[in-house]
Amino acid sequence: MDTKVIKNILSLFSIQGMNYVLPLLTLPYLVRVLGPLGYGHLSFSLAIIQYFLLLTQYGFNFSATKRIAESNGNKNDISIIFFNVIYTKVFLCVAGFVILLLTSLVSGQLHDIQIVLIAAYIMVIGDVIFPVWLFQGQEKMGRIALSNIVAKFMTVPLIFIFVKTSNDIALAAFISGLTNLFSGLIGLYSVYKMGLIHWRKPNLNGIKHELSESWHYFLSSAAISLYTATTVVLLGFICGPVVVGYFTAADKIRQAVQGLINPVSQALYPRISALMKNNSVRAYTFLRKLLVIQGIGTLAVSVVLFVFSADIIHLLYGHQFQQSITVLSVLAWLPFIIGLSNIFGIQTLLTTGHKVIFSRVLLMGGILNIIILIPLAWYYSGVGAAISVLSVETAIVFMMFIAIRKLKLPLFIFKVQK
Repeated sequence: MDTKVIKNILSLFSIQGMNYVLPLLTLPYLVRVLGPLGYGHLSFSLAIIQYFLLLTQYGFNFSATKRIAESNGNKNDISIIFFNVIYTKVFLCVAGFVILLLTSLVSGQLHDIQIVLIAAYIMVIGDVIFPVWLFQGQEKMGRIALSNIVAKFMTVPLIFIFVKTSNDIALAAFISGLTNLFSGLIGLYSVYKMGLIHWRKPNLNGIKHELSESWHYFLSSAAISLYTATTVVLLGFICGPVVVGYFTAADKIRQAVQGLINPVSQALYPRISALMKNNSVRAYTFLRKLLVIQGIGTLAVSVVLFVFSADIIHLLYGHQFQQSITVLSVLAWLPFIIGLSNIFGIQTLLTTGHKVIFSRVLLMGGILNIIILIPLAWYYSGVGAAISVLSVETAIVFMMFIAIRKLKLPLFIFKVQK
């Protein structure tokens, strides 16, 4: 692994890490100020917003990153991709906001938190204008990492200064969204200062092409949402906001730990994509090494998280969140399971062009989650939701393993060359 890849991993680690660590800095305060009910409403609202983030991202973090990585630095091609993608995301952002308003008018439960949802939508706007896919594709994450961290830290004091009572849920949601907005503005400024692109007028055919290229990636992301954001949303409808608060409090810790995996995945994806195109033998050799290293590392992380679940909950939230301990002990195994899923799915199936199979596997997993989540949440509350997520992620890994074997992809050939 060369210096450039390591630098990008560290840069992505700093960006992704802030996405998970910063909520942990403010979470104990928010829980105390908003209370279990208020924090549950906030978590429920942010889970709804994840659907609109999914819509505007539309799989571009995979499709656009892959195409930019394969462009061999052609500035004209990169510029065309950039402006077509940005304009497509803006269109989807506007459409998403209209959908949010209409849905919140129709649904009584969403109407009650309409102001919170609108305040949180700034998170979507910020994500739209932050071209992380451009920096990933060109493996130039280092220059914006520090500025991005500063932007995210700027919002931390705002939580403590302005969120004072249980009535400040909308304000808390707005401040949470500001982190994305600041990052997006810095990202656009960095694109300009680094001279990564030049103006190319987007056109309708180009936008249609981007939507078509990213369709299966979007389906994959939509399928993932069926057992991520949908879990919280259904849990809210079935068990209410207080249970959502207990579940989300535990899941935030799991997400923070799992954030250790994401930067490695994002930094290596464009490199493996390029290797698969130019030298598949080297690509599979690299993937086998990654499978061993990442498998052992994530297993160790999961074991530690499981063993110290109670201590972590008590340290961060106090004894009033006893119900989160069992939830965390179940979710603790997800870093290991998702670590394997990442290599099987994103790094292998996607980079070898099997995006249809990849999306079908995730869709089956999402459908399975809905089928088993409803009874599990009804009878076992937040713990049932955690069991559902773990079961589905395990099933997805198994299905991806079977798919790789049937496609005869040489990922599992560890024979020593003579």
